[in-house]
Amino acid sequence: MKQSDVKGYIEIFIQGEGIPKITLVSVHLKDTVADLIKVARDHGLSTPEGPEVFVFIENTATPLALDAKIDEVGLIPRSRVHIHCCKRVEVTVNFNADQLKGFFPPSATVAWIKKWVVGKDGFGMSDVDATEHLLQVCHSTDRPDEDVHIGTLVKASDSAICFDLVAKQRVEG
Repeated sequence: MKQSDVKGYIEIFIQGEGIPKITLVSVHLKDTVADLIKVARDHGLSTPEGPEVFVFIENTATPLALDAKIDEVGLIPRSRVHIHCCKRVEVTVNFNADQLKGFFPPSATVAWIKKWVVGKDGFGMSDVDATEHLLQVCHSTDRPDEDVHIGTLVKASDSAICFDLVAKQRVEG
């Protein structure tokens, strides 16, 4: 029987530095957020030990208190969290000859970044044009899925990521 089947446990999806793939873990509702970090270390979390590790609910900017209980911070079964050493990531996006810069929590998804960059505060693309483009990591062919947290793409020592907004490959028939 899985721990998540036992009363008092909850399954949570985690991502973080050293955990690029979405990973499902089980923690007790009375565990603290700091205990969740320990569980994440067992799954590859590579942040240094110490108080400068932050846990974010996906697409939120405020880290959770480390001493708070899991059942007190608003997590529900299969919530998605991100664990990282930096509170914000500098994001640069290039499109044609233009460039945008912004700051996001490491829990921000690629979808959130794309929505910002194609929207009225970004390059102001139409909905049709926006659907024909995606984000690609600069100087690479890596096109992360929209549910990837940007914190998985950066090292704490760098805390910056650059994307190019590129057209999706079109197949002409």
